[in-house]
Amino acid sequence: MGNNYDHLASLKDKEFTILEKLSKNDTTESEKNQLIKELEQVREEIARLR
Repeated sequence: MGNNYDHLASLKDKEFTILEKLSKNDTTESEKNQLIKELEQVREEIARLR
């Protein structure tokens, strides 16, 4: 059970990092699109774990 919590915690960290990058003004449109795709994947995996 602890392993799922560790994995969930690392996904939440990744989600936060992606959101942080998206909030910066120096991100190009193409980088933003890639980050949004990554964010969707991370959130889908978080939803599966819950």
